[in-house]
Amino acid sequence: AWDAFTAGRLHGITPTPAAYAAMIQACALDDEVERAERVVSDMQSAGIWPPPAACWDNLLFAYASRATALTRLTDQEKFSMRRHNVPTAPASVVDDAVSVLRRMGAEGLAASASTHLGLLRVLAAAGQARRAQAVLAALLHARAPVGEAHFACAIDACGMAARLAKGSVGSEELLAEGLGVLEALEAALGRPPSTRSLRAVLRAYATTGRLVRTLNWLERGYAERGQTPTPECYGVVARMCRNINRPDVAVELLRRARSNGIELGANDGTAAEMQGLASRWLLGSALVRRDGSGELHVRAASRVLLELAFEMERHPPLVAAA
Repeated sequence: AWDAFTAGRLHGITPTPAAYAAMIQACALDDEVERAERVVSDMQSAGIWPPPAACWDNLLFAYASRATALTRLTDQEKFSMRRHNVPTAPASVVDDAVSVLRRMGAEGLAASASTHLGLLRVLAAAGQARRAQAVLAALLHARAPVGEAHFACAIDACGMAARLAKGSVGSEELLAEGLGVLEALEAALGRPPSTRSLRAVLRAYATTGRLVRTLNWLERGYAERGQTPTPECYGVVARMCRNINRPDVAVELLRRARSNGIELGANDGTAAEMQGLASRWLLGSALVRRDGSGELHVRAASRVLLELAFEMERHPPLVAAA
């Protein structure tokens, strides 16, 4: 996209504001926030100023993408980046995101529901639970337009903050706050939550490794609110199974989906997680075999692996993606 954009300018084609907005969106999708900022600067040089609201909204999404990418860094990657004085904390992008709203205000542009959603996405990715809840409360107090996506982001912020708290007492408090946001949703919007916000609660439990609560929410949390888990919900739990290395739970997850008439593996993220879990478990079985620490453990590992492979075959898209 960037090459085509640059080539067009070299041939004398003047980009429209919509084209600039599309380029910033492309930068957001590829975690290129620095390039997105350069696009905004180019607009000023080209006399297209102030940029339309869509450009600022997409710039916020670019900051959200950067915060998300920072949460996925390995310890080795963090160490390498810190040696070059590159920030690695997701919260490091929050101030830059907040400055976008200030810049919009300075240009006389009012923040829209999409703008506020972009800010909440940044706060959610950075695990800034209290700030996300404060933003949501301020929007509700001002009677600004908000939708379920805004509440879901506030719940996601609680889940990410709980994950960063690493199992402390504060982690439990943050998960409870996420449930509080869900309860406030119905009162604020005048309707029960849909799968969007329920999935945010599921993500909060799964990302913190709360196995029992994750499975209970998948089974009872949805049913009590008149909703049915989507394939994407099972994908969230599959990712947790891989992270905590529980192929036995993954087997039960696939069986539960099949009993509910849900076929997994098409576009829900389950395929990659199951394949990764099976490969890891196979490696673990080989290591046990090499150690000679016990034939019983080898048999148990092989049995679970075979059960997982069998259940994956009952979901054709999982096999097709292998």
